[in-house]
Amino acid sequence: MSYYDEEATGLLAHYEPSSGAASIEDISKNGYNATYCQTWLQSKEPVTDYAYSLCVVGDTQVISYKYPTQLHTIYDWIADNAQSKKMAHVLGLGDITEKSESDEWTNAKQAISKLDGVVPYTLVRGNHDKSAGYNATFGTAEYKQNFDGFYNDDLIETSYRLFTAGETDYLLITLDFGPTDAELNWAGSIMDQYPDRKVIVITHAFLFRDGTTLDKGDVAPANTDGTNGRNNGDEIWDKLIRKHENVLLVLSGHDPCAPIVTTQTKGDHSNTVTQMLIDPQGVDNSSMGPLGMVAMLYFSEDGRTVSVEYYSTIKKQYFMSTNQFTLSLYEEEATVESVESEVDTTAPSESTDNGTVDTPTSPVLPIVIGVAAAGTVAGAVAIVIVKRKRK
Repeated sequence: MSYYDEEATGLLAHYEPSSGAASIEDISKNGYNATYCQTWLQSKEPVTDYAYSLCVVGDTQVISYKYPTQLHTIYDWIADNAQSKKMAHVLGLGDITEKSESDEWTNAKQAISKLDGVVPYTLVRGNHDKSAGYNATFGTAEYKQNFDGFYNDDLIETSYRLFTAGETDYLLITLDFGPTDAELNWAGSIMDQYPDRKVIVITHAFLFRDGTTLDKGDVAPANTDGTNGRNNGDEIWDKLIRKHENVLLVLSGHDPCAPIVTTQTKGDHSNTVTQMLIDPQGVDNSSMGPLGMVAMLYFSEDGRTVSVEYYSTIKKQYFMSTNQFTLSLYEEEATVESVESEVDTTAPSESTDNGTVDTPTSPVLPIVIGVAAAGTVAGAVAIVIVKRKRK
């Protein structure tokens, strides 16, 4: 856009946007001045017809490191709205911190502890959260007493707990970042132990931005060459998720993506498994950030339908219209009611360096420039709805 040849023919317009400008002059003098249409933050009527909700907090690493006071905004909002929004549980998807430093852990503990006695919450460890810091901060008797079991009683990374919401009895499984075969086998034995409970699995890295499970060829997998004993999303699916007919929902973060990416796939027993990637670290590190995002999942009484809202607790607005949608979970042909679009797979990348990531600065954002008398130039990215076979 910064290289304009006045002799070029057929050129519609030439723009050189300036930071903060609401409008852009067409330097080509063809008269197609443009305006920014910031469609990613908006107001809407909130979801009201539901029996209970789950509140999901994706990667907070950017806020933790760059805007530590704003981390509290997320948990203040959750605590203030837990009762009115009928929250049954709060689910954290890992990368609580950026560099797993002591001041980050102290701040995270202070923020998240605002939920104590207000609403149950469960966390997972991300690759930026070193095990020592994670367990020293949250592996307390007060936190552990809420669980029904751990893979390793000395560590809290892989665990399970039982809860009931609406008409549904749930089994909540947490898996460590890149769980081992032994951890997956243990989780499977717990699922077999509670066959009548619907299973929700939360782990840091499972789904990739293109809607398929994260594999060794994707960005920042837990295992790149098969030598460290850890499993990527593909293996977690094949070795655990697909085998158990009571698995309902898998939630993960790790891969920076502005859309909530949603995939629905049949397991070996023809059960529909809904998988969601929720990771706002890119938008928190953008020119708009921090946003302090929460994903609210609003369930019907029978748990068969879920309405999703993606909300900025800092801007107090909803993020992207295509991140506000409805899921049908149990039907033979489960559906997602939303607008389909493609995801830019050149989105900012998570680093494989544990705890020393260079956080992305250019998230996948929907940017629309309207050109008078010439239609619309769209660079928008929307939610991915994938009904496909595994790769």
